[in-house]
Amino acid sequence: KLGAEVGGSKEYIDWYTDVQKFARKNDLSIEENYQKISEMMDIQSFIDNFCFQIYVAACDSVTNNVAFWRTKTVSDQEYCDGKWRWIIYDTDDSLGIKVLEEYTAYDVDSFTAGHMFIAPTDDILFSSLLQNEEYKNRFIETFYQMEEEIFEPSLVNEVIDEFVDEYMDAAILSHQRWHAGEYSEEDYLEYVDVVREFFDNRKEYINQHMKEALELE
Repeated sequence: KLGAEVGGSKEYIDWYTDVQKFARKNDLSIEENYQKISEMMDIQSFIDNFCFQIYVAACDSVTNNVAFWRTKTVSDQEYCDGKWRWIIYDTDDSLGIKVLEEYTAYDVDSFTAGHMFIAPTDDILFSSLLQNEEYKNRFIETFYQMEEEIFEPSLVNEVIDEFVDEYMDAAILSHQRWHAGEYSEEDYLEYVDVVREFFDNRKEYINQHMKEALELE
């Protein structure tokens, strides 16, 4: 299902819904079917997107705030193969945000719950592709790699420190201008600590959730 507001012409939208229809009507555990859908979409791009969205508990990311693209014409140039690829954007509802803590806390199961609309395991493409062992193993490998190389707390905290140094003053002034009430450095850093706490604790919970959702030993 596509969101209510979809960019692009009807032709392009039909091209994408063709992918969903194929996943819905065909058993992707069959190698021939898996290879066919691999010609329609960049499998690794799709995996990267869902690994990221699930790990950060982006609760508004399945059927809503979805962005993807493909070239209209096919050529030998890089990424001009006509396959669908995904774009990460609008991830403000994630990382333990207080007003949506039920969906975004570090212990939430973002595989099967914790979403405003449907969970990843209810998404037609995500669930259908998991029928294929090659895809499933590739997803798991990417998830663990992303966890260790991108979301490892010490690495994340270095980036957070850089962002705080660069953006804190401007963020405080922006909040004071556009939102009612006072907003201090202490208020800002309190929210920064929520993000730090999320990454400090996320790995333990989300790994267990993945084992249960994907029926791993």
